[in-house]
Amino acid sequence: MRLLDGAIAAALLVAAGALAVGFFFYSGNQAIVFSVVLPIAIWGIGRFFKFYWTTLIAFTLFVLLALIGVMININTTSAIVAVIAALALLDLDAFRAKLLQFDRIDEESRLIGRHFGRLGMICALSLLLYGATFLININLGVWSALLLAIILFYGLSRAVTYLRRESD
Repeated sequence: MRLLDGAIAAALLVAAGALAVGFFFYSGNQAIVFSVVLPIAIWGIGRFFKFYWTTLIAFTLFVLLALIGVMININTTSAIVAVIAALALLDLDAFRAKLLQFDRIDEESRLIGRHFGRLGMICALSLLLYGATFLININLGVWSALLLAIILFYGLSRAVTYLRRESD
């Protein structure tokens, strides 16, 4: 379980660090860098008081901060890495909650390792697809982009559903 807790902390720090780097190099107000502390603080307070639903609030705040960052023209790679890390945080926290429901788990480290493998594959594939977008130059209208965003959201939700179903 310690390995899983470490992975959750790493996902939290990667999401916050990516946004902090993006906001730090933004040519406007660098004071916004400190806004990434808010999701970490909410998650930490929730963990301390055993309010596990605060992970969802931290995830939402990371996504909103990434969206704000993209709107003010920070590096989009920082925003994408932050969102992917926040998704991993959400998934790892849900996986941890499922594991805590059982008194004893046979081959716990193997189960966690398999989950890490699947989650790592999804994160790597997401980053690879983001990198592939630099090779493709397509001009889209607003409605086409909205349709693609909906399809992407559906695809990611199916991938996360598959990941959770396989880990059960």
